[in-house]
Amino acid sequence: MSMISRRKLIKNSSYILASGLFLGVTGCFDKGKKGEAGTSNTTTTKAPEATAQAGSGDPLISLDHPTAKSLKYVHDATQAERPDKPGTKGSEQLCSNCQFYKPVEGKNYGTCQLIPVKGKHVAEKGWCLTWAKKA
Repeated sequence: MSMISRRKLIKNSSYILASGLFLGVTGCFDKGKKGEAGTSNTTTTKAPEATAQAGSGDPLISLDHPTAKSLKYVHDATQAERPDKPGTKGSEQLCSNCQFYKPVEGKNYGTCQLIPVKGKHVAEKGWCLTWAKKA
């Protein structure tokens, strides 16, 4: 039996974890009425501020969407119990300062790499458990 180095074990574990996260996120899409992958039968729940400014028809993702639920996403970060992370207090964690968030110009929402649902966005003042400080 050969011994595996600690470095190789950690490296392989990170690959497995990343693969599991990717498969978990991409495997959570609902099928629409016509059986198309990536569409959702759920209605969109919008934060009050986002509803007023989102008027372009680009909705925020529903809090009932399986991906949003699995990431414990909320439109209003103050509604979440945000644990402190190294170098950042929980109260300072918002989608707008997360490495996975890309703002939509002139709007108070944007896209998230971990919620890749076409036409769905996250609020800039939102939060989810995968928040990571923007580099």
